[in-house]
Amino acid sequence: MKRKQESLAMLRAFLGLEEIEKCKKHLEKKYEVPLPENFLLCSGSGDLNIVFTSSYFQRNSHDFKGNYIFVGPSIMDSKNLGDFPIDTLKEKRVIFISMGTILNKQFDLYQKCFTALKDLDVKVVLNIGRKLTVEQLGNVPDNFIIRNYVPQLDVLRQTDVFISHCGMNSTSESLYFEVPLVMLPMTNDQPIVAQRVKELGAGVILDIQQLTVENLKQAVSEVFQNPIYKENAKKISRSFRDAGGYLKAADEVFKFTRS
Repeated sequence: MKRKQESLAMLRAFLGLEEIEKCKKHLEKKYEVPLPENFLLCSGSGDLNIVFTSSYFQRNSHDFKGNYIFVGPSIMDSKNLGDFPIDTLKEKRVIFISMGTILNKQFDLYQKCFTALKDLDVKVVLNIGRKLTVEQLGNVPDNFIIRNYVPQLDVLRQTDVFISHCGMNSTSESLYFEVPLVMLPMTNDQPIVAQRVKELGAGVILDIQQLTVENLKQAVSEVFQNPIYKENAKKISRSFRDAGGYLKAADEVFKFTRS
């Protein structure tokens, strides 16, 4: 019984359900309105639906009714550089590697990245998250900058290729800054998001379970050298920026409530 309770607690923490419950109570108290259980996880449509991508990026967006408003990703200025040496990224072309915040304990992947990228005339930024230490990775190539935390938006502004798990947030941020991707999707919506990026020609997909040093090196070389990936990333970026972002979302909410 105790083990079952512990497992359920871990599952709730993984899904963020405790944070959702806190958010629910805060909103109910602030606005004095009741909300359904797990209200942030509810499926189905409302009278107004704000979609934080562009109609161009959304597959089959023409099938969505008029109460779906595509506003693009909500990108804000970063103000948390910390001690990250952002100016050093201006010296060379940049590869950024991040596997998100949950499944980022990827020791074998990082070792393959070392071998595949150590001889390239580039600067490589690797975000390893909080579950590993730099010391655990052993010998780090000279062209790598490794951190447990990376100011992702600031780094993406300087990045030429992003090696990513292809979560929706990271993908949107990458494409907003016109950065094509080498994608290693693992779970949840990541394979779907990666497939859409591939369909629009802004990146290539690799199978993380079958990944080799050689096919990682080839994928990075392909995205670096073929300008079509950058051009297609720019198209998606324009669609994001033209959609209006959080200001457009706020306008639509006010317009809806006043009507």
